[in-house]
Amino acid sequence: MTPQERAAKIRAATLATVEHRNHLVREAEAEVLEVYKQAAEAIVQHIEAAGDGDGRVSLSNLQAVLTAVQAQIKAMSTKRDTLLFDRIAQAAKLGTSPFKTHLNADAVFAVNHNAVAFVRGFSAADGLQLSDRLWRINRGAVETLSEHIQHAVIHGENGFEAMMRSMGKGDGVPHDVAQAYNAAKTGAIGRSVRELMTGAPDPRNGKGVVYQAQRVFNTEIMRAHGEAYMSSAFDTDGVAGVKFNLSPNHPKKDICDTHASADLYNLGAGVYPSRAACPWPAHPNTFSYVTAVFDFEIEGHPQKDNPSDAAPAPEERASDIGPHGLDELISRGAVVRITPHQRACVYTVRVLSARALCDMRQPHPKRIRRRSNQYML
Repeated sequence: MTPQERAAKIRAATLATVEHRNHLVREAEAEVLEVYKQAAEAIVQHIEAAGDGDGRVSLSNLQAVLTAVQAQIKAMSTKRDTLLFDRIAQAAKLGTSPFKTHLNADAVFAVNHNAVAFVRGFSAADGLQLSDRLWRINRGAVETLSEHIQHAVIHGENGFEAMMRSMGKGDGVPHDVAQAYNAAKTGAIGRSVRELMTGAPDPRNGKGVVYQAQRVFNTEIMRAHGEAYMSSAFDTDGVAGVKFNLSPNHPKKDICDTHASADLYNLGAGVYPSRAACPWPAHPNTFSYVTAVFDFEIEGHPQKDNPSDAAPAPEERASDIGPHGLDELISRGAVVRITPHQRACVYTVRVLSARALCDMRQPHPKRIRRRSNQYML
C-alpha cells in the first residue's frame, strides 16, 4: 500500500467516525432527556401526594416537596453520569478506530484510556473539571425547581388567604388572586416541573435544566473523540500534523473559522504540527473536527516549497502594551514583539487555542499569567 493509499484509507475512516460521533451525540441528547423526564415524573408524584383536599400544595407541605426534589435530582444524576462516562469511552474508541490497523493493540488501549482520563481531569479556563460541572448542573437543577415551586406555593398560599377574605366579604375573587391560587395546584406545578426539566426556561430567571446537561454531554463526547484521534494520529508513522475542519453545518462565522483558515506554521490552512499547537476544540459544544495530515501532503504545500512566498505573520510593535491591548492583538491572531531596547526582552505570543495556550520566547524570567480573562505582563 502506497503512502497515498494509506492516507486515503485513514481519511475515509476519519470522516466515517466523525459521522458516527455526531450520531453518538444525538443519541446521548435523547438519552439524557429521557433521564430528566423520568426524574420529572418522580418529582411530580411527590407533588401530587403533597396536595391538600382542594388539590393545592400548602405551605405546610412545601418542605417535604423540596426534600423530594433534592433526592430525585441526586438519583437522576447517578444515572446521567453513568451514561455520560459510557458515552465518553465510546467516543474515545471511535477516535482511535481509523488508526487501529496501523497501531498495535496495546497502543490503542493506552490512547483510549488516556483520552478518557484526560476528559475527566481536564480543567477549562474557568478552573472547573468535569466533576465540578456536573455538580453545578445538579445544584442548578435543584435551585431552579425549588425556586419555582416555592414561588408557586407561597403565592398560592397568599392567594388562598386573599380569596377567603374576599369571599367572606361577599365580594368576587379578583383575577390575579385566582391565578395565584390556581398556580399552586398540584396539576399546575407538575406541568411546570415537567416543562422545566425537559428544556423550557423558567420565565422568572430564564434558566432551563436539561439543556445544561446536554451541553456538557456534547462537549465532553466531542473532546474524548478528538483527543483520542489526535493522540492516535501523532503515534502513526507519516503523520505530520492535523487539520482543523469546520462542521458542514457550521452556523455562523466565529473563532473556528479563524483556526480553520490560519497558516501559522507554514503547513497549509488550518494545519497544526502537534497536539499542543492545535486549538481544537475552540469552544464548548462544537461540531468541528480534525483530520490527519501526512508528510507527503506537507511537502507538496506551495508555501513549504517556496517559503519566501509565504505571507508574513501579522505583527504589532509597541513600547508598552497593556492587558486589554494584548487581548485585542491575541484575538486577531497577531504575533506581538516587544523589542529588546524597549523592555530588554522579546515576547512572541501566538494564539494556539481558545484556552489561551501561548508559545513564549523570553530571555529574561518574566511570565504571562491569566486572571479574569486578561493577560498580564
